[in-house]
Amino acid sequence: MEITIADGKSIPAKAGESIYEALRNNGIYLVASCGGKGVCGKCRVKIIEGRSRIKAAGKLRKKDKEQGIVLACRTFPQENILIEIPEDAKLVIGNKIAVSKSKGLLEFLRSVEPVFTPPVKCAVLNLAPPTIHDHISDLERIKKALAEKGIYGMSFSHDFVSSMSKSLRAAGWKVNLAYTDNLEAFALSPAECMNKYGIAVDIGTTTVVLSDALWR
Repeated sequence: MEITIADGKSIPAKAGESIYEALRNNGIYLVASCGGKGVCGKCRVKIIEGRSRIKAAGKLRKKDKEQGIVLACRTFPQENILIEIPEDAKLVIGNKIAVSKSKGLLEFLRSVEPVFTPPVKCAVLNLAPPTIHDHISDLERIKKALAEKGIYGMSFSHDFVSSMSKSLRAAGWKVNLAYTDNLEAFALSPAECMNKYGIAVDIGTTTVVLSDALWR
């Protein structure tokens, strides 16, 4: 059997599989705070064509039923069907996650290939200390080392430049230079200091909690 969505996409459906399960198994996630148990009434879809067996109507109103609205988790296709998914029933709209309580959210997040684009980057610089024959300024020394790594156009604030010389000498000229993704240098630290920072996210039913952490 096939389930065709009004936007033109078709997915396979197994016998005995609910519309909710078939959609989820093919990467289409609906809002369902009860996890597909027929309690929350959120996973609403509209049957346009085809026969289906409706196990329960749940919290659907009489008006919804008259318009062909069913709960995806309690409706089982008996043949090829055509459905329409209301915007408020979609867990993902475009490329954004709907801010709704849903146990399908974790499965969706696990299905996404992670792309990490940190706003802060780090360049490890091993600078040659100044000598009587090599007496360019500390700032030019940093720019030269960055250019050797293919990094050009870095900007440096007054605060950065003011503390730069002391930081370079304290670190023995081997430093980590931290900068933003728009190439603004903001910190120097000894090269052997490679602390790792992270954020833990707890997505609850009504609250999202963030906690930062430092690994040494």
